[in-house]
Amino acid sequence: VSASQVHFTTTPVAPTGLVISSDAETLTATWDSQEQPSYAQISYRVTADIAGVEKGTGCLSVISSYLGRSSCDISGLTPLTTYNVNVTASINSVGALGNGTSPAASARGSTTKANQTISFPAVSGAKSYGMSPFSVSATSTSGQSVTISSSTTTICTISSGTVTLVKPGTCTLVASQSRSEEHTS
Repeated sequence: VSASQVHFTTTPVAPTGLVISSDAETLTATWDSQEQPSYAQISYRVTADIAGVEKGTGCLSVISSYLGRSSCDISGLTPLTTYNVNVTASINSVGALGNGTSPAASARGSTTKANQTISFPAVSGAKSYGMSPFSVSATSTSGQSVTISSSTTTICTISSGTVTLVKPGTCTLVASQSRSEEHTS
């Protein structure tokens, strides 16, 4: 064995202390980092799956800090869904006889409801009774359709996004959408 090469065979132990936290489309895995061996480096692979099918974008190679905590954000997940989160440790070394991968540390984590916002742009220009009907629209970050209605139907009506002023007064339009299990109200 030359002085520049160290030959050893080793497989790291499964990561410990795995904790999962979440928001609507991201799970964060945090675990205890292992001590880096001499002449080698331990890296971690983090994935989320449903029934063995990987979902979202995990971390293919997280390098840990010495005896600290490591973490990975797994993004692109579906709100209100439960995933299996797996963390494996791999040891890599030039000259190692057996670079190995640990058994997975596994935990389940669920994403939360996604926030949503309805955007209802201001009507351009002043509108008054006697003018031609005008169009309005609204969108939602949830991707669901938005319904616009009038809460002052004696002043204005709306049909298929077109507002008609029926007499002088203040027209109040309301944008709403049906309830979604995946999104906050």
